[in-house]
Amino acid sequence: ALKITAVQLQAQAEVHEERSVNSLMRRLDQVQQEKGRIIVELEREEEMMTNTLQKQLHELQREKSVLQQQIDREKRSNSSLSTHLSSLQESNNLDGVLEEDEEYLAEEEGMPL
Repeated sequence: ALKITAVQLQAQAEVHEERSVNSLMRRLDQVQQEKGRIIVELEREEEMMTNTLQKQLHELQREKSVLQQQIDREKRSNSSLSTHLSSLQESNNLDGVLEEDEEYLAEEEGMPL
């Protein structure tokens, strides 16, 4: 009877151990599936973020290019205006010199303007 009880206890222990192992194996499988799902989700999110950042970078580069073109146009325009202004100032100075010369010559000859 003692031997039978020991064999029965041993069999129950083995059944219990097998259930525990099976339960742990199922849990391990669930954890591995969840890990795989999380990895896929993270990769998808990373790709989305990368695409968003790439779009923002391209937009900023485009805006920078547009602004640089505006700056270049303004510089050319300012340079052109500066050249034109210098030319007008020189012309104005020459007109003033010519008027002074005419006044001087008129005074020398005693002729009013």
